[in-house]
Amino acid sequence: MTRCGYLGSLRLFKKLLYPKRSYRHLSNFAGVNGMDLREVVLKLEKFGPTSLAEKWDNVGLLVEPSQPHYVKRLMITNDLTEPVLAEAITQNADMILSYHPPIFAPLKRLTSSSIKEKIIVTAIENRIAIYSPHTVYDSLEGGVTDWLASSLGECTTKPIVPFLDECTDNAYKLETYLSDHEQRIWSELLNRPKVLELIQRKYVSIISPEHPVKCEITCSRSAMPQILNLYHENFDDKNVQITKLSAKPVLATGSGRFCRLAEPISLQILVDQVKKHLNIPSLRLATDSYKPLSILEDSERQELIAKKMIQTVAVVAGSGGSLLKGVRADLYLTGEMSHHDVLAAIANGTSVLLCDHSNTERGYLFNRLKCDLSSLLSSTVEIITSEFDGDPLTVI
Repeated sequence: MTRCGYLGSLRLFKKLLYPKRSYRHLSNFAGVNGMDLREVVLKLEKFGPTSLAEKWDNVGLLVEPSQPHYVKRLMITNDLTEPVLAEAITQNADMILSYHPPIFAPLKRLTSSSIKEKIIVTAIENRIAIYSPHTVYDSLEGGVTDWLASSLGECTTKPIVPFLDECTDNAYKLETYLSDHEQRIWSELLNRPKVLELIQRKYVSIISPEHPVKCEITCSRSAMPQILNLYHENFDDKNVQITKLSAKPVLATGSGRFCRLAEPISLQILVDQVKKHLNIPSLRLATDSYKPLSILEDSERQELIAKKMIQTVAVVAGSGGSLLKGVRADLYLTGEMSHHDVLAAIANGTSVLLCDHSNTERGYLFNRLKCDLSSLLSSTVEIITSEFDGDPLTVI
């Protein structure tokens, strides 16, 4: 190629990578069509509360263009790379939902000296909002991990680490028994605006007209003295019981899934099911045998995998090494684990099935989530998926 031809190709590539924003996008300011960004975020947070995220994670709205900002088109991607961002600009996307947060470690500056910073600067220049759910969708019932576990077929599931509702942590419950008349007085006192804002939860149980009414109130530690004083001012001869509450697990929500199959099944059948579910041609497998699978003859390897029976599977989307440590199961199904974690697993009699990191996540995003968001946003916002997003690794 001549130098002129090379420079021309380079300019063409740069135009493709960072095309100029269409003037059609400036109609965003007019507020016609689409949905206000703030409303989109509220709906996303209701669908997947950010409280479900791991403490170390960085989730939610990461880049917010100045208001007003209306979202007409939202692009879903597993990773926000330069080609994906260029695609979003070309497609006139007003918002990107990037499963992995493009801002994770704190940024000290925004320059063009690093890819991460350059992506954020370009998104801001093009008025593209960025939202990341990451471990919210991992923990969510019906989210990424449940989608991955559905490849196993009929089974029961429970979180490996249940999510604890911290709204009840550091809260206190006041419990007392009152007559029907006293209960009505107590309810009127509690319904005063300044008192009502102190209460997290109120519960009344009427056993029968002849028996006292059981009244329960939940509030924070700081609010309890005020509630207690109010009570004793009106019912000074009544006994009350105060209990400190602890965080409670939320049903079917949390990190990872421990799955018990309806009946034992051949490892080979599970391998085939997972490949089909993830739409990938190959996986990496390790199992406990007298020799590593990699040095067995093909026929012996195939026979061993076919005869290996599996009934319990621990499932973690993405990187499962740390979460799976110490979990007793016949099989680990995850995206990636370190070499030594794999060795430790098979030494304990657990087979390991690795699918590569983002392969365990992308199918949920591009299929189930796309449908869920279309319904969630009432078809007001067009939901598209990136054609430039894919796992960075391939088998050659």
